[in-house]
Amino acid sequence: MKFIFAFFTFTLFFSSYGQTVKKLKKEGDKKFSYKYYKGAIDDYTVLLNQDTTIEDVYFNRGNCYFQLKEFVLAKNDLLKVLAFNSNRKEVYFLMPVGNFATI
Repeated sequence: MKFIFAFFTFTLFFSSYGQTVKKLKKEGDKKFSYKYYKGAIDDYTVLLNQDTTIEDVYFNRGNCYFQLKEFVLAKNDLLKVLAFNSNRKEVYFLMPVGNFATI
């Protein structure tokens, strides 16, 4: 009986966690598409506080910072993306435009 309760609790936790992650990412993406970059940053930050291994969220948040001309913050997130995947070409397109070499 204890095993069933533990299994149910474990399953419930991870299914709700997955829904929260998807919902936050979807909300952030929606705000980004409407150019509400500060709101998107808030959603992405909450998401990254829960899970720091989501490459796309770092890229999206970095792109929001880039759009707001917060180049130092953008650089920090985009470098994390490159740590996950050094072949992510979109990062290299943003970096020269933001003149990150001088930061």
